[in-house]
Amino acid sequence: MLKTSLLKSFLFLATFIFCDSVHAQIVINEVMVNPQTNSTNPQFQSLKMCSQANYGSEYIELYNPTACAIDVSCYLIGFNGNFLTGVNGTFRFPAASVIQPNGFLSIGGPNSGATINLATFCSTANLSTDADRWYLPNGDGYLIIWNASDVAVDAVYWTTNPNEASRWGTDSDISLAPTFIAAGT
Repeated sequence: MLKTSLLKSFLFLATFIFCDSVHAQIVINEVMVNPQTNSTNPQFQSLKMCSQANYGSEYIELYNPTACAIDVSCYLIGFNGNFLTGVNGTFRFPAASVIQPNGFLSIGGPNSGATINLATFCSTANLSTDADRWYLPNGDGYLIIWNASDVAVDAVYWTTNPNEASRWGTDSDISLAPTFIAAGT
């Protein structure tokens, strides 16, 4: 009996130690910025296009590298290209958005195969964009994800020019935060 009780106590403690979801962090795992299209099935290279709800092949994939499920409800992900109309956008994950241990969750257009189709959020407060279409730049771009406490937890930057990789942290566009969306919406 004592042996069983000690084992249960150890398992509880081990679960508590290894599943500290307060400090668990998700990462931006993959970003599709320039998907292939073809003449028989032209698809806008976008995360969403509200006037054409079936357009959109870009996606963003998040990964949970921990041993615990992470609730990403109210997390924000976004980009602000300042003067580039159509690229600015922010998405707040809806309630019950959970990434399982070592699991993935993706957002994107209806043709991307993403877990969450951004076109279905066009008329909601979860999505804020400066235009009908939200797309990721094919040249230089970045994405940042914030947790529900509005603390940045991960960011990615991409460029088509290896000589511009050093712009991360110095480019004025990169310092612009995406549109804030209040929690509880």
